[in-house]
Amino acid sequence: MAFRPYMAGARSNGYANMDEEGSAILHERGHYWRNLALARAGILPFFWLACWAVWSFARRLYGDWTGLASAGIFSMIPGVLGHAGLATTDMAALATFAWVVDRAHGWFEAPSRAGLAWTGVAVELAVASKFSNILFVFLVIGLFIVVYRRGWPLLWSGVLALVVLSASYGFVYDTSDIPVPQDKAGEGLKNVVKRAVRTPFLGPVIRGVLDVQGQNKLGHPSYLMGQVSQLGDWRFFPVVLAVKTPLAILALFFLGWRRTTWLPVAIALLLLVALLVVSINMGLRHAMSVYVPVSVAAGWALVHVSRRIAGPLGVWLVVASALAHPDYIASFNEAARPDPAWFLVDSDLDWGQDLPSLVRLMDRRSIPTCRLAYFGSEDVQRLYPGRFTEDLKYNEPSKGCVAVSMFRLTMDARSSIQNGEGDPWNWLRQIPELERAGRSIVVYMVP
Repeated sequence: MAFRPYMAGARSNGYANMDEEGSAILHERGHYWRNLALARAGILPFFWLACWAVWSFARRLYGDWTGLASAGIFSMIPGVLGHAGLATTDMAALATFAWVVDRAHGWFEAPSRAGLAWTGVAVELAVASKFSNILFVFLVIGLFIVVYRRGWPLLWSGVLALVVLSASYGFVYDTSDIPVPQDKAGEGLKNVVKRAVRTPFLGPVIRGVLDVQGQNKLGHPSYLMGQVSQLGDWRFFPVVLAVKTPLAILALFFLGWRRTTWLPVAIALLLLVALLVVSINMGLRHAMSVYVPVSVAAGWALVHVSRRIAGPLGVWLVVASALAHPDYIASFNEAARPDPAWFLVDSDLDWGQDLPSLVRLMDRRSIPTCRLAYFGSEDVQRLYPGRFTEDLKYNEPSKGCVAVSMFRLTMDARSSIQNGEGDPWNWLRQIPELERAGRSIVVYMVP
């Protein structure tokens, strides 16, 4: 993400706040859209890597045609396509996890020194992309060890992964405080962890694991089916996958639920069970790893079940994926109709992606300015000078053009209602919608 903007002249500005720093980098030399496109282009190779890994894994298991079908199915999932075009770590985490699955399985099928080395590199990249990947990596490799009844040589892959991961952090020693128990029994553990964190090889991994563990313990404000929670809901990721995955893929996956496809089915179920206890419920992007085994099982079904069944499902998938363009992030399947916002918001529906659509709507309707309640980190005054005023308060009625993100309409309302304060947007809901900008910003013209 950073390489191409850097080569184009973008530099760090030293802001302590990450949103301010990111905005300043993108606005470098007045080339916001160019720098953003360059950053997003850096993610596309990870999409290609993910497709290749799914193809390779499925091909090794079930042959060429299943490999091709699995990669095709994976490449048409709207959530995957959406995150492949965003400058975030989510696509990188998915792709490197898929590569771990493929490389590790390849070693278990045919052990070799080269296979150990590639597995170690894949594990390192997966962990460097996102420390939460550690859970998925260990679960899948653990399943392979149980199934194939070997695995001790993989320790060398682990050592290689630690070395390469530490190198990617410049062998930096982290001397900051470690969040471990302060009681007497935990004091010795704290000292051990402090020493480990200050070593060049274990430090980045231990620190990353502790940070993820701390975030999971604290949770994150999340929304699911009309309720807002801080510590998550065990139903969150099953619901996310149920309403964000094309129904044709779900049907193919269940058709592939046979002894022949037990390995990808087992991996998918194992990952899903692990997600049930995760408190950070922030959307499909944290569960996309499940699509790797799901695509393989669905690919097998597409090739091997009756053509009278597989043919219509394949056409349905192609049509559903095409209809999702270009709003892949906000895409839901037919089960979420007519109101996807009742199920999910945040990065599954509203991630601030429709601000350009709102400006085009205003231009088309000759609306010079609009009061805005926007869910996003970008400085809209800097991006679109004079077009918006962001002083819209949800509990103070306003006149003229009013635009509100679905996240604000939903999260603000449900949080206030759960706190016994009533719906703060009730005054706005009495007015008919003028139009929607994309799928995530509602525009009103208040008399």
